[in-house]
Amino acid sequence: MTDFTAGKISHGGDDWLIARYDAPDPVALSAALQAAASRLRDEGDWLDIVPGLAELCVRFDPLCENPNDALARFRTIAGMIRPADVCGDKVTDIPVCYGGDYGPDLEVSADRLGLSPDELIALHSGESFLVQMMGFAPGFAYCGQTPAALAIDRLPEPRRRVEAGSIGIAGRQTCLYSLAGPGGWPLIGRTPLTLFDPGRDEPFLLKAGQQVRFRAIDEAEFARLAEAG
Repeated sequence: MTDFTAGKISHGGDDWLIARYDAPDPVALSAALQAAASRLRDEGDWLDIVPGLAELCVRFDPLCENPNDALARFRTIAGMIRPADVCGDKVTDIPVCYGGDYGPDLEVSADRLGLSPDELIALHSGESFLVQMMGFAPGFAYCGQTPAALAIDRLPEPRRRVEAGSIGIAGRQTCLYSLAGPGGWPLIGRTPLTLFDPGRDEPFLLKAGQQVRFRAIDEAEFARLAEAG
């Protein structure tokens, strides 16, 4: 295995350090950064650890540690990031009702990509994805890597309201909208699952580093699953 080499390592303020990476396989890099962040949290040497798509950020206490010493310590850690297994045993099933009111951009997206709607659905539901990052809103998940044949640009004009559970294609990523709100990516479907519920013991259905697979369902099953909660 070849380790990922950290590029620029810099201060991100008075108490943050950032290592930026480049790799030909962004999903493998995301998995490696998630695994590294998990190890660092277990060690408890940093105040906070935040992995991104191609960055690893850590926070230290400048009152207890010289920033240059923290930088030197982090530089050693950042250079030891190794490829991680992205094919865990558990894959979370995400039922999706594609097209219609649930995926209003399915047909136009398929046409722009030179596919039929059924071909788009088959490609999108034909493999597992890695949750690479959470962000934008609580429980909002960025999943990669969407097949290259499905990569599509943003909408010319964003929607003011996207329903919670909507599934959008964002270039080489698939995005799951956890809350209703504005959004600019083409919507191909919607899941009846609740992605974010602050009243649950575990508010977030998904987390970074998790494997998911999308499964096509019809409107009747969508209604049944939505009713079951």
